[in-house]
Formats: sequence, structure tokens, C-alpha cells
Amino acid sequence: METTKKKDEKLLDKYTLGKSIGQGAFGIVYSCKLNISGDEFAVKMIDPVETPLTEITREVDMLRLLAHPCVVEMKDVFYEKVFVCLVMSIYKGGDMIEGMQLHWKSKGQIPIPVIQNVSKMMVAGIEWLHQNSIVHRDLKGDNFLMNTKHMEDKKCRVFMSDFGTVIALNPGERLTQKCGTKTYWAPEFYRMDYGLSVDIWALGVIMFGLVTGRFPFKGESDVKGKDVRMPARATKDGESFIGLTLKKKEDERMDAKGCIAHRFMASIKSTAEIHAELGNIAEEKVDVEVPREHGANAGVKQRRRDLVNRLVDMGANRIVAIAQDFEVEDKQNERKTKFEWWKPDRCEQQFLKALQGAKPNEPHEFSEGTITKTMGEHAISTSAFGQGKAKKMSEFMAEIQSGESRLMLDATRHKNMVRVIDLVLLRLVYGSGQHKRYLIKLSETFPDGRKRESLNNLPGTKKRPHENGRQVCERMMRERMGMTGAEATFDYLSKEYEEADEESPSYPGVRTVYRKEIYEGIITTKDAGELAKLGLKEGGGQQQYVVTGTDDQYIRTFYWASEGALIAKGIKFRAPKEGFEISPLVPPPVGYNEEELQTFLEENNVSLEAFAKNGAGSLAKLAEELQMGDAALTRMPDGRIMRVVEVIVLKLTKKSGEMLVQAYQQDAGGAKKGERLPGVKRRQDENLFWAVHRLFDSLLKINENMVVMEPENVVLLEEEKPSEVYTNLPTIYRRRIIQATIVE
Repeated sequence: METTKKKDEKLLDKYTLGKSIGQGAFGIVYSCKLNISGDEFAVKMIDPVETPLTEITREVDMLRLLAHPCVVEMKDVFYEKVFVCLVMSIYKGGDMIEGMQLHWKSKGQIPIPVIQNVSKMMVAGIEWLHQNSIVHRDLKGDNFLMNTKHMEDKKCRVFMSDFGTVIALNPGERLTQKCGTKTYWAPEFYRMDYGLSVDIWALGVIMFGLVTGRFPFKGESDVKGKDVRMPARATKDGESFIGLTLKKKEDERMDAKGCIAHRFMASIKSTAEIHAELGNIAEEKVDVEVPREHGANAGVKQRRRDLVNRLVDMGANRIVAIAQDFEVEDKQNERKTKFEWWKPDRCEQQFLKALQGAKPNEPHEFSEGTITKTMGEHAISTSAFGQGKAKKMSEFMAEIQSGESRLMLDATRHKNMVRVIDLVLLRLVYGSGQHKRYLIKLSETFPDGRKRESLNNLPGTKKRPHENGRQVCERMMRERMGMTGAEATFDYLSKEYEEADEESPSYPGVRTVYRKEIYEGIITTKDAGELAKLGLKEGGGQQQYVVTGTDDQYIRTFYWASEGALIAKGIKFRAPKEGFEISPLVPPPVGYNEEELQTFLEENNVSLEAFAKNGAGSLAKLAEELQMGDAALTRMPDGRIMRVVEVIVLKLTKKSGEMLVQAYQQDAGGAKKGERLPGVKRRQDENLFWAVHRLFDSLLKINENMVVMEPENVVLLEEEKPSEVYTNLPTIYRRRIIQATIVE
């Protein structure tokens, strides 16, 4: 039963977020506590990038409709900017796959009475859905939750979950959509012509796994042609039940009511009774082959964790005491990182000798093929580039390469990729009270004589990737507004933020999002001459003033206006108070899934024999690295495929020469990573300076305006050597060292 909540109330207004307790294909699950009582719940945070909002809304509606003792209980729902948050009762036993694996590992095969007990609860949930003419379509062990870890516990209860694929059927209606998990598909699912009965087949697959420790079928041909053979331990009733759920023909398969009434469900026997029935038949020893579903890939999981951290950090102040040692705590990922300032001689001994031999930085060229492929996967066509007034693909690539723009995902929409441009706007204010005036740009004239009239906006410019907001403000005042910087004072530790989007005429078919940072400056000069130059006169008089930019030779006309005049004209001079608290823009997917990676390596004659089956050095682990952006594969001029691992290292110093060091990083288990300079792995599609901004935001959690990067002092260390983990993949290790100083 949902609890009542106030209009526009957010998840964190009512609950405190705890630890991550699971993640699937469509969302991430955290524990949470109700603030007023301390009662514990689980919150499933569904990602609109992977699941269209219409499907999420349907899941919410179905959970409301289908309240039942064998269905997960929804307590609350919150429509946040980057997640839909479903607060539910917490089931601390995990899912049924975990329960199976725990039993097999610690106690061997699962007793038949235990299988009868948990199956009866699964059947009750299915019968309730089908009674309401509703089909689940993705029933599997992963989607049944338990209230205890031990399924043999007499108090164990099983609850149906994950209603993202649930849909109502009209009388006689057949479905044709592809969804769910193929391992559990019935024959008619492969024909894309199915109904309620696919849930019964999936139940049979789950129960076969409970009895035998393996799946009954290995692909479409098995599903359509292989007969199921049950071991004797299933009992005659169990064999009959599972056989009737796995009939190839729908009209021969049991329905949910038939399952409820079957002898196997109607009379649960004790272990002793089962042994008496079976006699001295020995238990078969089987190798367990019922794994968990993989769910989301590593890149998607990381994106969700980052978005949750933004949600939790929303409105939190960045660390400002950076001149002292400080600690950063990441509660959601249970990680603490300690940073210390070390004397130059200590850094020399520990780190700087290893940086000797570095050479001047070499530009990293982005692959046009990779960018085009990523855009194509998100339904962005480049066919109109270079047509008419549209810019060419080469110009688009130059933008991305320089960091002038970036490709990112909008996490509020389903698989929506955007071009992102970062802007800094100045809100210069003179006077107070009824005499308060704001500086507005009226027009600008290009060097070739073209003119843009009636602009009526705050002065602003693009942010270069190596700059912070403070540097952009100072550059703009100096180069475009004819000021020295002494005329005004700014608060660089606070800013307003908003995102606005439009279709770009330069790149047809590409949605462009402008990320705007607004800094307010107060005109403090009392010098009459300086004020007159700015178009300000004593006694409140005012006039336009015109400046020719020293950087671009544009002629810009500005004027001062009251707040009332700006509001009357509809001129935006402040960021909206609501809607831009958290940015939904996240890095796009990179890399390959395991199947794509295998195909790529085979096509490029890379032997798969050297890859481990599981764990470090496996094909799955390499795919995870690539999806996270922690490594990339590149084809060398001689045709070889090489693995590339690139780290951006921040050499941040004070005027005294002291250098910032990551003293340690401690995870939930107490393990510590040792001393190192702060660093971040660079994605293959990322400008190196935007990677440093990511380091400021996610690891250091500092205000960027406290640090000045030195783009002219970037150096590179590079070596090629065999990987200790992937022995058949030679690896290029790159470290780009970016020097920076703190603003003191």
C-alpha cells in the first residue's frame, strides 16, 4: 500500500539512501530508511535511458493493481529527473538464483519438499496475474525475491518482482513483442505469437533448475524439439507437474489453475515421505549450470552509480578547504579517500622520479568510425552533414577532438544522444534596490559586416575544456567587454546552472544542449570615468556602450536594464529555480559486449584460446573494461590489435611546492589502495581536460574554480609491453600528466 506524500516531494525528502543491494538490466536497487520512523525499505531506481518512461509507468500501474501476498509490495513512487524511484518492502534473502546457489554450495541438492514449498508460492503469484488476464513475460529465478537467504527455512516466502514486461491481455489477444530472457522462452515466444502460457513454461524451466541444477534447453532447437527427461528424485508427481508445464503445444500445457490443483502442489510431502516413495535411489550428482542473468553491462552500471551520487550530492557544497588535508566519502559505494599535501622532496622520492623521461604531449586522435557508429546506434544520421549550410563531418570531428563540444547521453530520455556545448554567462549588476541594473547584450556585428540584432541576453561565451568558470569570466571581461577585472567582484564558489536545448542548423538531426553556468558580478568601482566607459552615469543615468573584442574583432553593443524591464521583455537573466538541480548528461556507451568483442577479435585474427574462462583475463572481463572506458582496442598501422590503457594524472601544487597526493582509498572490506597522485582513466572519446573536470567532480569533489590547469605543460609517458592479464594482447600504457595549481 502506497504511503501518502506531498506534491512534488522527492525521494530524499522522505527517505535516507543506504547501500546498493542489487542491479539488473533495468535499474539499480538501494536500501533506504523512512526518515520519520527509521523503517527500512528497498528503492528500485529505474533508468529511463534503458527503459522508455511509458514502460516504467506501466510497471508502476501494474504493481498498484496487482497487490498480493506473493507479489512484491510497493510503498511509494517518485518521478525524479534521472530515475523513477519505486520504494518497496525490502526482501533480505536476495533472489531465488542466489538461494539456489547458496543451497547447492553449502548443502547439496535442494530437497523436493523445499522445491514444492517455493514453487507453490510462485504458482500463486502467476495464478493471480493470469486471473486478471495479465502476463509477466520475464519470469525467471532472478525475478523471484525471498525474505530469507535459506530457502529451506520454514519461514521462507517468495515474491514475484520486476514488472517492467508485465502487460494486460484482451480476450483472445495474442502478443508479438520480443522481450524477456531467451533461456526461459517457450516455443511460441520464438514465433512471436504468444499469450499467458509463456509464464507457465518459464515456471517449468525454473522448477527444472531447482530439481537438477541446470537448464532443460540450450537454445531454440532444443526448445522446439528436445524432450524433457527428469531424474527420479523429482518424484512421479514432480515429473508430471514439470512435464505438463513444458509441453510444446500450448493447448496441452497446464494453465495456472491447473498448476494450483495439481497433486504436486496440493499435497506437499515431508522429506521422509519422499525418501520412502523413492526407496534407495541414490541422488544424482550434477554440475550446477544455473547462473544469474548478466543484466546491465559494466558501463551502464557505472552510469547509474554516478547518477545516484549526483542525486545524493544535489545541493551539497564542494570541498573548499583544499589547502589542507581532506577526506572524501562516497557512502553509496562505501569508499573513503584521503588526500594529503606532501613536501616536494617526499614527492620526488615517491613519484616524480617515475615521471622522468616524459615527452611533450601528443594529441590523441578520435576515431571517426567509432563516433559515427555511436551516433548511428542512437538513431542520429550524419547524411545531411555538409549539405547546404550544414557543416561537414570533419568540422564535427574537429569540435569533438578539441573538446569544444561533446557527445553525451540524456539520462531523462530513452537512448537519446546529444551534442553538448558548455557556456559561461555573466550577470553583471550595478546599484541596489530600485536603482539595480543588469548588463544585457543587445547586438553584435561580425568582422565581415553581418549583424545580429535584438539578442537581449546575458553576455557569455564557450568554455574551453582546460578552463574553469573563473578563467572564462576573466577572459570574457578582458577580451570581449573591455574591462580589466578590477571593476567588479565575483563569488566563484557559487553559480547558477541550467541546460537548454535546440536543434542545431549546423548539424541537422543533432539535438544540441547548452550547459550554462551563470556567475554574478557586482560592479564595485566608484571611478566616474570607468563607470562612464561602461555606459553608467552618476545619478542613475545610463546609455549603451560598444566594445570591439580583442580576440575576435566582433563589435558588441550592451545596455543596462532594470529587473522589471527584463521581466517585461521576457529576457532570461536567472536560471530556473526548479528542474536543473541535477544534470542528466552522462557519457555515452563505449566498447563491446562479450559477444561483439568475440566477433571483433575473431575477425582480426586474435586467438581466443589464451583468454581465461572466468575472472581476471577472461573475455567477459575485457568486455567490462571496454564498456567502463578503462581500456580501448586500437588497430595499429601494421594491422595488429592492441589494448590501450590511458590514465590522466593530476600534478596539483601549491605556491610552496607542496603536491596533492591520494594517500589511500579504502573500500567497504577495509582494503586500501596505496599512495599515488590523483588520477582518472580516460575514455577513448574524451578530451583529456574534460577527464580532469570529471576527476574534480567525482573523486576530489572540489569546486573547479579553486584549480588552474596549465594546458601548455602537459607531458606524456608511454610504453608498450605484454599485458600480465591478457597475454595475447600487447598493451600500450599511456600516462598524460597535467600540471595545475590551486588558487590561494
